[in-house]
Amino acid sequence: MRVFIFIIFFACIVPACESGNDEDQAADANQMGLQFENEGKPEAAIKAFRLAASYPYISDSSRAIYIGNIAISYENLEIIDSARFYYRKAADLYGAGSYGYLVSIANLCLADNKIDSAVMLLNRAYGLRKDGHEVNNLLGLIYIGAYDTSHFNPEKALPYNIVASDESIVKSTLYTLGKNYYMLNKVNEAHNFFTEAYKQQPFNVNYLTTLIIIEQEMGNKAKADELLKKLKTLDIEEYEEMINDPVEKGEHAIVW
Repeated sequence: MRVFIFIIFFACIVPACESGNDEDQAADANQMGLQFENEGKPEAAIKAFRLAASYPYISDSSRAIYIGNIAISYENLEIIDSARFYYRKAADLYGAGSYGYLVSIANLCLADNKIDSAVMLLNRAYGLRKDGHEVNNLLGLIYIGAYDTSHFNPEKALPYNIVASDESIVKSTLYTLGKNYYMLNKVNEAHNFFTEAYKQQPFNVNYLTTLIIIEQEMGNKAKADELLKKLKTLDIEEYEEMINDPVEKGEHAIVW
């Protein structure tokens, strides 16, 4: 599953009462959308992001962020035409050549499977903001093979994914970083991030099954069995599949 990052940007305080109130309320609605995304509820997230973008007295940069979040949620739902529309709309609000514009157009390219074009744009964006969560997230995803196999380079991906996960409010970036470490055969590091991602989203079956496999690989049978009991309450079919095909200790088994 493709994972995308959502970042809150704090609105600047402006003198006008209406502007200040709208910025605050829009930021609150965006926060709600981010929470829905973390809970795996993209439809609800879209409604919240739409609300955030609808406030009349907010800056273009704030509106672009919220519209960009709408686009990402649509892409998570695999409604690509709508994602394209909102990526373009966000780009137009940022202004040509800016960091936000380059990231938005790169997202548009990724939605169209134009990976080379996206990489070129993201490298330009990275030159403008090396600490940008969005650009690091997208480059990290590209190089762990989230979009195609021709760019697969987990060693190159790792520094981008470390920055993308740092202080991110989107818990899926922890999972992405754990995946990156696992691809590099750094199982202990991967275990730490999968554990944290699961702790923050205990009803996410994908996170839970991944952690069970890691525990089995590390020989932590008691912990794996404990997690299997939790899986049984969430997804009986997945539970039965894992019971019938357990991972042996030392077997590096996960293929994404």
